[in-house]
Amino acid sequence: MKRLKHILDALDTVSFFEENPIPMWIIREPDLHIVSANNAAVKIYGYTMEEFAKMCIIELYPSSDKEIFKYIHDTGELDGSDRRIWRHLKADGGILNVDFRYQAIHKKNDEQMCIMMALPVDRKADMYEIKKYRHMGMYGFLKKESASESELNWMEKIYDLVLGQLDKSFSIEDLASQMSQSTRTLNRNCKDLTGLTPSQLVQQIKFGRVRFCYEAGLVRKTEEMAKMIGYSDSYYFIQKYKDIFGTSLLK
Repeated sequence: MKRLKHILDALDTVSFFEENPIPMWIIREPDLHIVSANNAAVKIYGYTMEEFAKMCIIELYPSSDKEIFKYIHDTGELDGSDRRIWRHLKADGGILNVDFRYQAIHKKNDEQMCIMMALPVDRKADMYEIKKYRHMGMYGFLKKESASESELNWMEKIYDLVLGQLDKSFSIEDLASQMSQSTRTLNRNCKDLTGLTPSQLVQQIKFGRVRFCYEAGLVRKTEEMAKMIGYSDSYYFIQKYKDIFGTSLLK
């Protein structure tokens, strides 16, 4: 797991997309065309930005894996990828073993944009360890390194729940109900695993998605970013953004 630890060591001071050490791509649906890639994808895979811009994401898969990927994509089951290690092709023909996540993130000009994040792993890597590093690296909210698999599943559930309802306001009671637990247990789990209250965790997940979309060039207008996560007051949205990240990328 040395490769995973090396990636995590670089996560504290990087951006959410362009300079993130985890390879990432913005993908346009339904043709799977690569709209943009981050610097880590260029460095690790060996393709230039210009080459990526002419490719479909399926071209990163060996011929024997293309049909499997296409089938899982077409049936809407890409989230099942967390139970297998996939193979990706580098520009020089070499093979990378990766754990990847594929998620819809934003509609731009009526086109659905998705994000693919590929975490390079060892072929024999333990899936529990991969899931743990995914939450510490790709998502960035897990602080408890000794988290159990059930705790990681809990983290994944709350993460997907919030992202699936970005513009919805969550009370602690609402969130606890959707997580099928008491408010007391919800508070305890959040504090234990992330060091945050439920409200703080929800805010950071939401604003993290906004920042990602901003850095990836998918949104630029303050009003559009605020609307993404249910804020009608752009000024208040900007202040909350500064409170969370300590800086403003919004212009």
